[in-house]
Amino acid sequence: YWPTVQIVSNLALAVTIWYGGTLVLAFTDDAAALAAAGPAVAETVRRGAVDKLTVEKVNGAGVLGHGPVETAVRESLLAGGFYSTPRGLRMRR
Repeated sequence: YWPTVQIVSNLALAVTIWYGGTLVLAFTDDAAALAAAGPAVAETVRRGAVDKLTVEKVNGAGVLGHGPVETAVRESLLAGGFYSTPRGLRMRR
């Protein structure tokens, strides 16, 4: 069992993390909301909700891809403390 992590920004759902952390579903393309999501996800890992998290996909596309939403989520996660791996972005507690 892996808990679902939901990040809310300005009272609207910004992202949800599914499937053991490998998939991020972004419910907005608002740059400010997505920028706030990465550090919030990182804080969830730091607090110990999960031991590690590897994000591989954003809305079905590779997190290392070049689309605008993938880029915004990737930059946000990197700003929060995630690091790049061949499979995606990872953070350990």
